[in-house]
Amino acid sequence: MEQQDKIMPRRFRGGLKLLPNKIQSTLTPIRHVPIPDKLVVPLSQHIGREAMPLVKAGDKVCKGQPIGAADGEVSAPVHAPTSGIVESIGMHPVPHPGGLSALCVVLRSDGKDRAIDTGLACLDYLSLSPGEIQGRIQQAGITGLGGAVYPTAAKMSKAEDRGIKALIVNAAECEPIISCDDMLMREHADDLITGIQIMLHAMSAPRALIGIERDKKRAITALEKALARIGDERIVLRKIYSIYPAGGERQLVQVLTGQEVPHDGFPQDIGYLSQNVGTALAIKHALIDGQPLISRITTVAGKGVHLPGNLEVRLGTPIADLVAACGGYHDGAEALVMGGPMMGFSLTDDRLPVVKGTNCIAVAGPSELEQTDFVMPCIRCGKCAQVCPVSLQPEELYWQIKGGDLDKAAKLSVDACIECGCCDYVCPSHIPLAQYFRYAKSELSARDRQQQKSQLAKHRFEDRAGRIRIEEDARQARLTARKKRLAEGSQQERERQISASVQRAQAKTDATVEPDQDLGE
Repeated sequence: MEQQDKIMPRRFRGGLKLLPNKIQSTLTPIRHVPIPDKLVVPLSQHIGREAMPLVKAGDKVCKGQPIGAADGEVSAPVHAPTSGIVESIGMHPVPHPGGLSALCVVLRSDGKDRAIDTGLACLDYLSLSPGEIQGRIQQAGITGLGGAVYPTAAKMSKAEDRGIKALIVNAAECEPIISCDDMLMREHADDLITGIQIMLHAMSAPRALIGIERDKKRAITALEKALARIGDERIVLRKIYSIYPAGGERQLVQVLTGQEVPHDGFPQDIGYLSQNVGTALAIKHALIDGQPLISRITTVAGKGVHLPGNLEVRLGTPIADLVAACGGYHDGAEALVMGGPMMGFSLTDDRLPVVKGTNCIAVAGPSELEQTDFVMPCIRCGKCAQVCPVSLQPEELYWQIKGGDLDKAAKLSVDACIECGCCDYVCPSHIPLAQYFRYAKSELSARDRQQQKSQLAKHRFEDRAGRIRIEEDARQARLTARKKRLAEGSQQERERQISASVQRAQAKTDATVEPDQDLGE
């Protein structure tokens, strides 16, 4: 077996050494949040197209029953988190940086938690082809659970087409406060390894590399014991330095393999597929236990909550229920954030539902909030460039975006920004650089979609014009042929009439007999 004690060298530039602040949320085992009376289940909990509703108000549903169907390849189905009655389907606020609403299924629980046979389970998963496993992963509604929530089966399919040298299992969890993956590995190590084995078969991949930060000692011990019990030498545990954002997909691939992912590419372009440990566990639940993605482990932490911890919670549960399960708010609670302190975004209401991407709810107290609420001019110190893990020039990007030159920002590779927030953290002028870059990426993406839409409309117009031109040419050809036939017919008719007239005249001549004249002798 490959040596697992070696700590991988740091291979990406920039980054930050941050205090983890994870102890308080890892002191107790994972707790289960009671199923609420009402769940609000968004039909868009993933990157890609929104799921199409399969139910209507008044329908009775069982746990695990599909209530939303995937709309295309980059989409994911949605399942009922428990049994009950569909109360309504409509627009509701959902966790989003922009405070948006989305189409949701409102489910009234019947308290019985009755499940259906989903048909997902196959204990002998090796009897299934890779394509069949990917199909079941898609049917289970599994997405990336590390934050990106990209549909897992679609990601696998695209990677398989290119060929995979290794599966990268992201166990780094480098952002402060968040500890759901850490606790998952401590308590579900065997199931996690089984999920990795299923993914190896689904991808026809020769090996898997688990990248974990070296300070997660209890999780490392649990994984080492599980690997020793299972004895699968294809799976290797590799410890990495605790540098934020070592858990970024591109950064982890670079640390574990020494290969850099191109700015305009993806890990699968160089032969690697990255999946989060939560995703691996969800795959085990689907293929072995027959359970689609209807719950997840979420960290609740921060000085604004009494008992920080990690919770197993059904999707659609109000965030307020998670806070209540952790002892409720402290009097000094001042902010609610989904995600961690570096990449999370503020929530305005704790009635918003837990979704597939809810890895952490941070309840901040006064001492955890940035006290400087005013922005100073950029002093061109260059600190932002020093910590950028993707070698961008944040200062130059900032000036171009602030000046409205998005084309120049695009040329400076703003799309390569992973929005890690390192530049924000070190900026002495408190400029929200990541917000500028997020805005630019959003605007450029919207512009690209509009251009694609315009180009598609142009192609449709040209295709329609071409069809009309072809149809008109065909019509003109038919008219010309008809005129020709008519002209030929008219000429023939005239010739026939002339011939008939001649024949009639000749007949008259032939019928006329001149009288004999007596000329005498």
